[in-house]
Amino acid sequence: MLVGSLAVRKLGLVSLMAAALAMGTPLSAAAATSGGVRLTLTCGTLPSGSGTFMVTANGTGSAVTVPCGGSATVTNPAWTVGATADISAVAQPVGTRLAVVFMRVSLTAGLANLSMVAVPIPSGGVRITLGCSAGIAGSGKLTVTANERSTAVTVPCGGTATVTNPAWTAWITATIDATAVPKATHLGAYPPVPLTTGVVAVSMSLVPCPTGRYVPTGCPQPDLRPAFLGLAAAYLVFLAIAVLLVFIVVVPFEFWIIRGWIRYFSRKQDPREVIEDLSARPGLGWWVRRYVGYVRMKHKRFGVPLPPGFEDRAGSSSLSP
Repeated sequence: MLVGSLAVRKLGLVSLMAAALAMGTPLSAAAATSGGVRLTLTCGTLPSGSGTFMVTANGTGSAVTVPCGGSATVTNPAWTVGATADISAVAQPVGTRLAVVFMRVSLTAGLANLSMVAVPIPSGGVRITLGCSAGIAGSGKLTVTANERSTAVTVPCGGTATVTNPAWTAWITATIDATAVPKATHLGAYPPVPLTTGVVAVSMSLVPCPTGRYVPTGCPQPDLRPAFLGLAAAYLVFLAIAVLLVFIVVVPFEFWIIRGWIRYFSRKQDPREVIEDLSARPGLGWWVRRYVGYVRMKHKRFGVPLPPGFEDRAGSSSLSP
């Protein structure tokens, strides 16, 4: 009886364990999360650029972009300690090739450090042919810039010159600018040049500077001082003419009108009262007082007789000029 009971109990325990396994109940603790991967990228002579990498572990991937000469850390909550991570290149820096395009590392509780190396693909440089318009002689000093590195080259009119730089890599863009050209000339516009592993041939030209109002970069700007001086002189002449017109035309005309009004109203009213009444009116009063002062000035300096009502009597402040 006792043996049979033990056998039944063992059978029940085995059935219970089998059911638990069938239901997926874990019998051990869950695996710890990994600390991730730190990638360092070396790009040789490249001053800038970046590469993009894909890190995949536990069936889950995460992308990370690493700058040249720098590092970046990538993590994922699905990654666990002990899992194998695959690192593959998605995009390498322009003008380089990766020494190793695929790596594999075992994840730990801390950071797994890996170094990637991007080897620059050297460029063959630029061969510049310089054409010059008729009448232009000499040479042009040009500067070619790529990868933040510049090299100057002197090209004679009608000749060629090749310029290179160890920092230049293939598949990047180079710009060409004029540093020194013959007087009264400028370098014709030219788009950026894409470099390759070979020598890129470029044809450029020197043309005379235009004489119009707007001139391109590199040409002497027009001297605007004569124009400004001419405008200033014209303004002064206009101002002098305006002043002369005021004293020759406007003032005599106003005085003539005021004199006519005084004579007309003085036929039925005392001239003194007429002058006081006109001088008290807004706008007109200023001209009336100027006219009275003008008449009195002629009387004092030249002895011209005063018309009736223009005597300088005390007690009338409205007629003070």
